[in-house]
Amino acid sequence: MKRLAPAVAIISALALAACRTTAPRPHETGAAASSGGTLATFECPVKIPAREIIIVRHADRDKDNDTHAKHTGNSDYDSLTSEGWARVAALAAAVKGDGVTRIVATTTLRTQQTAYGVESDLAKAGHTPFLDFASLAHSSDAAAITRRLEAAQPNDVVLVICHHEYVPGIIHDLGGPIVADINDAEYDRLYTLKRSAADSSQWTLAEKSFGAPFAH
Repeated sequence: MKRLAPAVAIISALALAACRTTAPRPHETGAAASSGGTLATFECPVKIPAREIIIVRHADRDKDNDTHAKHTGNSDYDSLTSEGWARVAALAAAVKGDGVTRIVATTTLRTQQTAYGVESDLAKAGHTPFLDFASLAHSSDAAAITRRLEAAQPNDVVLVICHHEYVPGIIHDLGGPIVADINDAEYDRLYTLKRSAADSSQWTLAEKSFGAPFAH
């Protein structure tokens, strides 16, 4: 019987994976990436006070010219490129109509530059969201960011600015579908999670692109 345990574990894992919804990228389904169409409806396993969560990675970074990283191996001080600053403006424009009240970001330079840039652009339009950098270092994982979302204020619209490897994990932790991994050179993907007004446990997930598109 002990020899059967690995096989049973594999079968159970496959069955669990089959129960989850896989959400392909819009370009993989033929839908327009800019449409923002709903990919899935799901039940969130944790209580999130916010009514809307927008998730992106930081804007384009200049990892090739970071002398600090070259000497220490620590990439936390990678700055944004000129293309990155253009994307910051595009991100601010993309979320301008969403009424962002809070920005959650990790403490790396590139995420904070992205966050401050968006906050500055939104402030020019008379709307200044709260910046939340609470102990989210680059070493933080998706679960740490999920905990910050649980601490949001009721009916917040939260913009999460993190790292490409965290985005699928955050969506997964919130009960959402499996989404494609983000390429290291890909910066244009934006996910929006909205809570149902009728049932606070029910959420929808939509995806769209912003700024310069990712060249495959």
